[in-house]
Amino acid sequence: MGAVIIISPKHKDMGLVEARISYTEFNYVGQAFRVGRYPIHFHLAGDVTGSYVRGNAIHWSNNRAITLHDISHLLVEKNVLFNIKGLSIFLEDGVEIHNTLQYNLIIFTRMSTSLLNPDLTPGSFWIVNPLNTFRHNACAGGTHSCFWLRPNFRPDGPSYTRTYCPNKAPFGEFYNNTAHSMGQYGMWIFSINFKAPADPHSGDVANGFCNGDRIQGVIGSFTTWNCKRGLEIIHGKNIRMENQTHMDHTHFGFDIVMSDGPYGADGPGIYNSILVAHSNVSVEMGNNHAMLVGLKTPQTGYTLDKIHFYNFDTYPGFALLQEPGYGHPAQASRTSQLKFVNSPRKLGTQLGKDDEQCAWFYDVDGTLTGTPNSQLLTASEIYPKDKCQLAPDGITVEKTEKVDALDKAKFGYPTMICSGDVKFHRFRIFPWGLQPDSLLYNNLTVTNEHGSSTRFWGITRKAWFGYLPEGTVNWLSVDTVEHITNITYEIWFDNIKDSGESFLLVGHKFQQRPDKISLIKGQEPQEVSNVSSEIPTYENCINGDFSIKDSSDGFTEFVFAVSNKEEGKDAPGAGPEDPNPYTANGVNPNEGNRTMFLKVVQLGENNGPLPTSGPTGPIQSLRWSSQDDWESLGLEMPIENSTVVIDSNIHMILDISPPPLQQIIIDGVLEVLDEKDLSLTAELVLVRKGQFKVGESDNPHQHVFSLILTGNHFSQEYVIPNGPVVGAKALGVFGSLDMHGVNPGIVRTKLALSVFSGATSFQVSDPVTWKQGDEILMSTTSYEMLETEKCVILSVSGKTITVADALQFDHLGASDSLSDGTHYEMRADVALLTRNVKIIGQHYPGIEEDKFGARVLISKFKENEREQIGSGRFSNVEFRMCGQEGHPASYDPRYSIAFLNIGYRPESGVEQESSSFVKKCGFNWNMNSVIGMFGSNNIEIEDNVILRFINDGIIDEGIANRIVGNLVTMGEAVARIKMTKGLEFYGGITNVRAEGSILTNNIVAGCAQAGYKLSGIPSDVGDTSAWADNEAHSNLHGLHITNKGWYQRQKVEFNGFYSWRNYDYGIYVIHTDSISITNCILVENGIGFLSQTIGPAAEKHKYEEKSITINNTAIVGVSSEFSCSSIDDAGSNIPDSLKAPIEWRRRWTGRVANIPNRIAEKTLGKRIHHVGLSWPMFMSAWPPAWQAWDTPIVDAGGSYSALRGQLNLNNITFANFGNVCSNMVGKVVRPTSNNDFQFPIITSDIKFVNTSQPDKVFIDRETFSPHPKDCVDFDCDGYKKLLLIDTDGSFLETEQPGTIIPDSAYEWDGDPSRGLGYYRVPEPMILTNDGHRIPYEEIMPGTGIIRNENCTWDDTWVAYRCHNIDHRVMILESLDRDSQFRRLSPVALLANPGPSGYIDLINGPQDHTCCAGYTCSFRLSTFYSIVALHNDFAITLSSTPPQNIRLHILQNDKDSPVRIKIWFPKQQRYDVYSGDRFVFPNNYDFTSGKYNLVPPEDIHIPKYEEINGANFFDARSSHLHIVLKGPEVVTIKTQPVVILKLGLAVPEENFFEENVIANIAGLLGIDPQTIRITNIVREGTTGKKKRSTAIITNIEFEIAPPPSSTFDDSDIISVTIPASEEEFTTTADPLIEQPTTATSTISTTAAGTSNISLSYEALKHIQSVMANTFQAGNISTALGMDVKGLVLEEPVPPPNVPELLTDSESRGALSEDGSTYGERSVQNDSALLQQLLIQRELVVPAGLKIVDEPFLAEEMMPMQIFPRIYLVDEDNHFIETVGDDSDPWLVTVSLVMGPGTLLGNTTSPILNGFASFADLKLDTAGQDYQLRFEVSYPVTLPAITSFFFDVDPRPLSLKFTNESILIPSNQTFNIPLAIWDVPLNQPAHSSVLLNTKWDCQLQVDPLNASLTGTKDISIAPGSWMVEFTNLQMANTGLNLKFKVSCSSNQGHFLDTTSNDFSVFPYPDTAMLRQTEITLTYKGPYKLVQKLINTFNPEFGTIICKGCPNSFKTRSDERKDHCYCTSPLADDDCTC
Repeated sequence: MGAVIIISPKHKDMGLVEARISYTEFNYVGQAFRVGRYPIHFHLAGDVTGSYVRGNAIHWSNNRAITLHDISHLLVEKNVLFNIKGLSIFLEDGVEIHNTLQYNLIIFTRMSTSLLNPDLTPGSFWIVNPLNTFRHNACAGGTHSCFWLRPNFRPDGPSYTRTYCPNKAPFGEFYNNTAHSMGQYGMWIFSINFKAPADPHSGDVANGFCNGDRIQGVIGSFTTWNCKRGLEIIHGKNIRMENQTHMDHTHFGFDIVMSDGPYGADGPGIYNSILVAHSNVSVEMGNNHAMLVGLKTPQTGYTLDKIHFYNFDTYPGFALLQEPGYGHPAQASRTSQLKFVNSPRKLGTQLGKDDEQCAWFYDVDGTLTGTPNSQLLTASEIYPKDKCQLAPDGITVEKTEKVDALDKAKFGYPTMICSGDVKFHRFRIFPWGLQPDSLLYNNLTVTNEHGSSTRFWGITRKAWFGYLPEGTVNWLSVDTVEHITNITYEIWFDNIKDSGESFLLVGHKFQQRPDKISLIKGQEPQEVSNVSSEIPTYENCINGDFSIKDSSDGFTEFVFAVSNKEEGKDAPGAGPEDPNPYTANGVNPNEGNRTMFLKVVQLGENNGPLPTSGPTGPIQSLRWSSQDDWESLGLEMPIENSTVVIDSNIHMILDISPPPLQQIIIDGVLEVLDEKDLSLTAELVLVRKGQFKVGESDNPHQHVFSLILTGNHFSQEYVIPNGPVVGAKALGVFGSLDMHGVNPGIVRTKLALSVFSGATSFQVSDPVTWKQGDEILMSTTSYEMLETEKCVILSVSGKTITVADALQFDHLGASDSLSDGTHYEMRADVALLTRNVKIIGQHYPGIEEDKFGARVLISKFKENEREQIGSGRFSNVEFRMCGQEGHPASYDPRYSIAFLNIGYRPESGVEQESSSFVKKCGFNWNMNSVIGMFGSNNIEIEDNVILRFINDGIIDEGIANRIVGNLVTMGEAVARIKMTKGLEFYGGITNVRAEGSILTNNIVAGCAQAGYKLSGIPSDVGDTSAWADNEAHSNLHGLHITNKGWYQRQKVEFNGFYSWRNYDYGIYVIHTDSISITNCILVENGIGFLSQTIGPAAEKHKYEEKSITINNTAIVGVSSEFSCSSIDDAGSNIPDSLKAPIEWRRRWTGRVANIPNRIAEKTLGKRIHHVGLSWPMFMSAWPPAWQAWDTPIVDAGGSYSALRGQLNLNNITFANFGNVCSNMVGKVVRPTSNNDFQFPIITSDIKFVNTSQPDKVFIDRETFSPHPKDCVDFDCDGYKKLLLIDTDGSFLETEQPGTIIPDSAYEWDGDPSRGLGYYRVPEPMILTNDGHRIPYEEIMPGTGIIRNENCTWDDTWVAYRCHNIDHRVMILESLDRDSQFRRLSPVALLANPGPSGYIDLINGPQDHTCCAGYTCSFRLSTFYSIVALHNDFAITLSSTPPQNIRLHILQNDKDSPVRIKIWFPKQQRYDVYSGDRFVFPNNYDFTSGKYNLVPPEDIHIPKYEEINGANFFDARSSHLHIVLKGPEVVTIKTQPVVILKLGLAVPEENFFEENVIANIAGLLGIDPQTIRITNIVREGTTGKKKRSTAIITNIEFEIAPPPSSTFDDSDIISVTIPASEEEFTTTADPLIEQPTTATSTISTTAAGTSNISLSYEALKHIQSVMANTFQAGNISTALGMDVKGLVLEEPVPPPNVPELLTDSESRGALSEDGSTYGERSVQNDSALLQQLLIQRELVVPAGLKIVDEPFLAEEMMPMQIFPRIYLVDEDNHFIETVGDDSDPWLVTVSLVMGPGTLLGNTTSPILNGFASFADLKLDTAGQDYQLRFEVSYPVTLPAITSFFFDVDPRPLSLKFTNESILIPSNQTFNIPLAIWDVPLNQPAHSSVLLNTKWDCQLQVDPLNASLTGTKDISIAPGSWMVEFTNLQMANTGLNLKFKVSCSSNQGHFLDTTSNDFSVFPYPDTAMLRQTEITLTYKGPYKLVQKLINTFNPEFGTIICKGCPNSFKTRSDERKDHCYCTSPLADDDCTC
């Protein structure tokens, strides 16, 4: 609480204050935690010309140093500042301009947590408007920045307006400043909003700089050393740095991230500067580091000129770096005059798999590469070899290891030098609209005649980008899905300039010929049949033209042109004359872009129509082998590659194996004869309308039959007209198909005994009848899915099987039992794959790489308005080498077998049972998903065996399908196979979008992702027994429960799952519904159970009662078969599936070697390997798909916690947790990483087996110090606010219930970085009613969550276990519309204030938003706390409480209360609702018949036994007391009130309350019910008890509408913040939504409540009427009693509507001083509160006074000193409060005396006590004018008159009307001028000049110049034209001027001087010729300034490089950088 000086006038820009503070010492100044309390604070004064702060010393400041808040023209110089907390010199709102800050020294500016977010990362100079002068300043030793320029869209704070753009203000002077030893930056240009960069424009202050064009901003000489970065620009456009030196930094000299402008001197760049990696300065300071990067250029194009690099010779640093931007490669940086001294490490290029095309420099003069006009790029094979060669050694640094300080990047990618005339174009393919989905996440290969390049997909950069050269076709293909022709994408190109020749060719080589293609947005795809095969050329095409050609190698080549020639536009003009027109001076690299929208459609029509059937007739039964039968059809027996059509009247018997065919189309019947082994080979088998029969269900085929489907990616694809894509290598069924092999008996069993690698025989649990030569599988039983094996049987004997090759891995065949009787088996699955009927995808070389097997499709098509629906019945069929990867979509599922849209029979009008099934089939090696059911119902999938698949094993999206008894093994993920960053998550059995399914007795083993991916059985419609006895083991997740992309069902159920040895999760839940899980066994999973329940959104104030319930389940940490070496997250035992980058990122973090786990290991002495379950997560929204499954919050990725949630555990057995291994330990329960809040666990009937007490619980500590990006300034709540409720003592293993709570006071008054201690308790909590401080130990000796004597600390749990105290979760929720923008924390929760009190501080949720890579500082004002029932709690917020508050208490019944009291700083009315029902306050007067309260007494404090919401506001202490029981919420609604205090002198016997209220109501026109008397003062007494002789001296009224009988949820207004940029998301507009509550509605209005409403505006109007009536002297008459005085209190306004923009970057503009919520909550809020607490005492005006008399008036000009009027009382005292601003009093001025007329605004409102007449003017000059002023509304007062004053004549001037800057010698010319009317800005009218004669003289300067002609003239009265004629100049000369003076007959004098002109020789006779002369000048600008300013373009062109812009306030002459001042200067350097 140090001293402060505040300079703050009542009105700005009026010269009311002037401050001159010089040579003063300020010590221990500034007041922490208080906005505006700074040592020197200029506040809202505007122009303070003449004020200064000079030569002062300010040290040890608690809160900043010098603040300029809406200040201009202030001089701050020669001050020394030391040890300043927060921003030292602080320009506040963004409207501060024309201030000069010079010769200041600032040392040790340090971060502060005591104010706002910018103070956490402070700048010594904090600049929010650059139009100021900064010169000769120095900073040293600060924690962050010397200069922080923080641009913003709009001004902050009270200066906010939409018509001012601080970020577009031009730059003032920045010159000769110095910064060293700063913790971060010498200078930092950073806005939290990248759409509000520093972007200087040529606008003017009148328009707030929002107008004009982009211009250059200049940052002049600047020297920095020994910082982290010298100068960094995150958000800046056209900014030029010049004459700078940066040296000895740890990271960067220049770090430029953003720029925009042309190449060359007028654009962004760095000029004439020095960069030093290390010098003697470092040596002398003892530093052993060298600068890592001298200069990093942006990705948007840049200019580097005359830069010298010194001493870049130390690994791993280098001089230059260029990085790609967000999704784009870097544009070229243009370099010239570079110099490298002792700097062999010139260029660092990022070294990564996706960094091939990331850097590009254009070297003008060869000083970078050694070759003038060359280009330096990261090397790529696609650049032309004849013009691009690898760069020689010495340009690019050698390969480095990861450099931690540079984001752990590696460097040293090779570079190439290309000739300057090679033209490159950047490209980017966007992720949105990219189709099909299989294109996502793969790599893109670019190939041309020079070579190929791979462009990698990235999560953050999203999609593909790179450089493409002109002059060749650049072929694009997406790796692994090259065969897909139907593709759609959006591609962007740059350098398509409007002039010159810009032309690029891009193409695709398709394996199928397209039918239609489009390239222009909005254009329909056009037929390609008539498109030219000639590749486009620049001459013969326009943008978007393309060619298509079938090549000899089987591809179809498609090439399109990207050109600057466009349809309907003029041809491009000539480009710049430069070796490379794209990088020429003056060319803006960010202009000239084109976007193409490619859509390729392949319908199969180019393959020709499918043959049709012949004429129908009687059914004929024919044999394939019979030539006669074929001849009877008029056909030959089919030969190889034939197409066969079996007509609808043909029943064909296949009795031989035909040669391989092209197509077989079946419209009749094809039946396979069962007499011998046969095969049928074809590329396509289409059962179009007929039947294909291989045996029958009850009569299976006995011999071997193989249907062999042939083809590869080049095979023709087929599409059924009005039907789906059949494709190639396909069996398409639209009729009927039966394939039934021999039933082999048991097809799957279990391993009876464990078997080890090397074994060749093993025993199974059941005798089998399998045969020699059959193939079988044995599933993995480890955490590695690749340990599934396929074997060939040698022999079978009962239960013993012998195989041909030895097993490679160990496999379990064991069982285990717990002491409670729980039994489980851990056995490998053994199953038969071989069947005698087979569908085979023919093998070919490369099939495994292509993953192109056979596919079976059962679907439908439409013909003649009739649907032909297929059916397929398969039993005991072997599918071998089936599935076609790259086609996962449900509309084109090229699976091993897919049922597509066959669920309905339209011809019958009703849904029918499907006649399709797949039973006992073996799927032997699949190349996509295996079985898919989409829109297909009642299909039976039973007893099938699946080995190896990609993505899903079985996926069901139908109705009432049966999935029973299947074994699904060895599922691979496409993200792992291709090593992409694909986000999809698949399951062995996926049943998310199905309904009514039966799912029983299945086993899923060894899947790379989930075993089962399920949404659950809806509780209200499903039969839970339909899902039972399913098993999952050896997967990443056993059960992955989700409904993402599907319906919300309120509650779903799961039953009977056995999940064991899954690497991460036994059961993982991410779902929107409540979930019940019953009868499960979870064994040896990483974590048995973890859940994340989604929605509704807390920020929308919606809630639903949601829970997770687990019943009758055993969770086993480890079994007797557990091996301690099987878990090694950093070693060789990592499952193969985690090698996929995305799965490594999403893995369970509970055993990752991260900091939390290391700390846990340090605490326990062992690391945690298995966990039973975690506290549940209930979140507002789905997390980003790339986050770890157990991490809902990662920086800005995530959402707020929801408002409801709990995990119920009933009859759960936890077994085998603890010290199983020497270095590992298991824990039953541990928190998740959600450090916002952990919802409670509620337990009953818990059993422990082989689990000791210490191993039940482990609660982590918060591991990191608070950071502004998350929880700001003290620890997050997540690990400090969690709860386990043991309802029966079974978890604690005691005889009584209890709870487990954490140490919420960890590091209380300890580590200061934790920000926790008594000093954070809000002050009102520790003050008595009269303002005295209460010692902490008297009311809050305990810290943390409330405890009793039965709470004991457990070191191993890091928690308290408690008994006889009922802890519950209580939530306090702000319902105001600004609930995400105001900071209310810390919220203090004081339990039982007094000797046994416990104080707990609540931080609230962290920030989950993102603004340009930094958090936006939006935090939801919802606070989760732990309370105890039957206890009292006091709540105090750190800021003004919200006007609408909701209280929740969770897990509670209505008989168990807590009693709370909330402190409110201002007396208003607080209406309380339980649910939606109004609860009358306990001091409500039920006898009054209306809403009325009796005086407060302690008896009104609600008791525990009262109802939920029982309440009482005690005005004596400003506390609202409430009983909170639940289950309904309690809502507190602040009702704004007008408080009137009337001063009276009325005998009590004459006072009638009802009459007074009625009179006030009549005066105001309101209902009397809205008025109540709150206090009556009788001769010094208080209270309302009457005494017959008393005199009433004061009455206090409250005016407000009676409370509503119900609370309307529509009053809750939520503001939805659009999502942070995520993968392919869009943002919604702000929503106003109602919360979901479980409350009832009452239909009657209770006594004392009503539906009367008075808005805030109505209350303000009431104030105005009362004020006006009183001050008009009419109040006594109106109220019928003598009123002596009136005092008003302001009603509380509703919360401001936050300005919400549509994207995360724009949202950054909402912050005030860098932090939205911080500024809103502290600065604006506290200022508003102070204003609201002011009581306005009104006085009756008696007269008017003039504070400023009119003076200095001229005709038709506004008065320079204009009149201001104020009112006075009868004692002649100034009255500040007059009426109300909502209806102000008016003063009118009129003319009393004077010859003219009064113009301008003659009526002015009285605001803040004054009526100002700023634009008055008089139309006639004269003497003895006098003005009259009088009140014209709402009353009349005696008028006053001004002093007499004179009005001077209208101001006139002379003005040249036509000037010439070049005059020929000896030639006649005239000089015209005008007598100018200054007020009207026009030639003076004759009426103005009437009777005025002028005599005018002309002369030339210098006088010795020869001028002849008429130089003296007279001007007649009334004329304005002045013209000197017949003038001649005999001699030539430069820089001459004309001077004209005029004097009038009335004594007036005018003069003016022309601009400079020159006289040039003009010969009388000569031969004329055209001559072109080029003049070059290099030198000081001031010597040629006039020539440049007056140059006539008729004589040619002028180019001025480096000339300053006219707006600059800096010196005209650029100060050349003198190298002699450098510490590296040569000895012989002279300047």
